[in-house]
Amino acid sequence: MTFLIDMDLKGTKGVQELSKDVQRDLGPSGFRSRLKDAAKLILRDAKKRTHSSRVKKAITSEVNVTSSKEFEARIGTERKKAFFAHFLEFGTSHSRKFPFMLPALLANKERVVSLVGKLPSLK
Repeated sequence: MTFLIDMDLKGTKGVQELSKDVQRDLGPSGFRSRLKDAAKLILRDAKKRTHSSRVKKAITSEVNVTSSKEFEARIGTERKKAFFAHFLEFGTSHSRKFPFMLPALLANKERVVSLVGKLPSLK
């Protein structure tokens, strides 16, 4: 990822304020905020894509950030509220599929990457 920053700072106070802003945005709390925003994008889109009002109410998101290397964002349905949601997403032998989660993820992939950034490749 490449950043181009053009700024005019005057004095040490401006540099100190910029440093604090950068630490806040790149630190765990800033990352948590961006990850939550990304999860909300997918959550809203998934709710728009499903035709079931019960599934719409059951779609939730949860974000946990332990460190910059340990984090997760879960977006899905609460099983107790809509136990049949996975049948809609994947279909059954008797019913065709009506996916809502995967299309929401794919439709927002670029926006999620722009908010959160690309993950480093794991070796």
